[in-house]
Amino acid sequence: MNEKLVFSIIELDYHPEVLRDLYLLCASSKYEFLLFTTEEIWHQTGIKEIQSTSNIRHFLCPKKQDRIEFLDLHLDSINQTDGIFFSTVASLYKKLSRLNFQVPLAVHVHNSNAYFKPRFIPEFSRYQLFKDVSHIIRKTIIELDDYHRRKFLARVNYFSFPADSICQFALSQSYISSKRSFEHAMCYTLASTYKHEELDTEYVTVVVPGSIDQRRRDYDKLLSIIPRLKTHIQNKTRLVL
Repeated sequence: MNEKLVFSIIELDYHPEVLRDLYLLCASSKYEFLLFTTEEIWHQTGIKEIQSTSNIRHFLCPKKQDRIEFLDLHLDSINQTDGIFFSTVASLYKKLSRLNFQVPLAVHVHNSNAYFKPRFIPEFSRYQLFKDVSHIIRKTIIELDDYHRRKFLARVNYFSFPADSICQFALSQSYISSKRSFEHAMCYTLASTYKHEELDTEYVTVVVPGSIDQRRRDYDKLLSIIPRLKTHIQNKTRLVL
């Protein structure tokens, strides 16, 4: 009888909501997992205590420890698994590309256009211009972030996507080949806990997820667009931030 497959899951940037659902899915899986994340991200998942699951082993990086040193410390264990799945890679490209990963590597892509071919589109506000100039100097010029991102992505064997439309866009732009792609739907509501509610037909609800920050989000533009919906939708419109 074959031994169970074992996979490494790594989340060292952000997206605790994705890690939470991925963890809960893995907890009911027939496979085994090694989970590597930071103490801060784990706390943000909302899972108060590490649940005792027989198929997941947890490794939490302390706040004061360097994340790459943390991975390097466990690299032998990671390379003994059958594959590595990064649920987010948004930084540390240079250091990650230097780690000696010896098993297939998969990365979850949240936004295929921004991830494979980032473009600089300036936004003319004092806050955004400061951020853009700071990013260009620190990341693009000094750290050569775009170069090291491409170098790291060239090492990735497979890319997963949260929806088929995002995957198909990446394929249509020839960012990757179909052999290196697969759809992996991250469910944000587990079927076992979902409660069906009757649809409120009086309102059409428009939700803007994420933090509320007028410096980074153009709410005035959004409010100016909503009245145009009336030409297509007769219901009242409700905006949720």
